[in-house]
Amino acid sequence: MFLADTATTTATGFDPFNWFILAFTLILAIGLFRLVTSKQKNKFAIGFCVVALGMFLVMDVAMLFIV
Repeated sequence: MFLADTATTTATGFDPFNWFILAFTLILAIGLFRLVTSKQKNKFAIGFCVVALGMFLVMDVAMLFIV
C-alpha cells in the first residue's frame, strides 16, 4: 500500500527547467539554419550543430511524451 501511494505522488508535471531545454533547441535550430544558408560553409560547425540539435530533440520528445 505504501509503494502504491508513493508511485502516484512521485509523478511530476512540466518542470520549469524544460523551458530552458526548449529554448536551447530553438536556438540550435536557428543556428543550424544560419550555418547552412551562409556563403562560407563550416562543415565542422554544421556537424556539431546537427548532433547537438538531435540530442536536444530527443530530450524534448522524452520530456514531453515519455515522462
